[in-house]
Amino acid sequence: MSSYVPFAFGVFCILTAPPFIGIPFPTRRAADYYASKNDWLSSLSGRRESPTQAGYLGAVMRVLLGLGLSSPQYRRVSCVFMLAVVGPGTVFAVRDGKPLLPQFGMLAAIAACWIIRS
Repeated sequence: MSSYVPFAFGVFCILTAPPFIGIPFPTRRAADYYASKNDWLSSLSGRRESPTQAGYLGAVMRVLLGLGLSSPQYRRVSCVFMLAVVGPGTVFAVRDGKPLLPQFGMLAAIAACWIIRS
């Protein structure tokens, strides 16, 4: 039973990749949210990467992390890497007044995977 939680979260990560690149899945609102997030991420990098590049990087990371979470041998390193990205991202989101619900959702999912890992 406990191995289903990280696997389900891995699938969730993979399914959340399309909005990063502008595909309106599951809704147009999700794609709009990530377009705004990609612009913000681009600004955090000092505009060294474009919002489009930030979106593709985010999508690739979500797919790779989803695959890692779905695989027992890579689950721990995937959780640590995701925490290393989401943790500072939460601090930046607080600093810049961005919506925190997505950040807290990811942190809660990481914690659930870490606690229930198999």
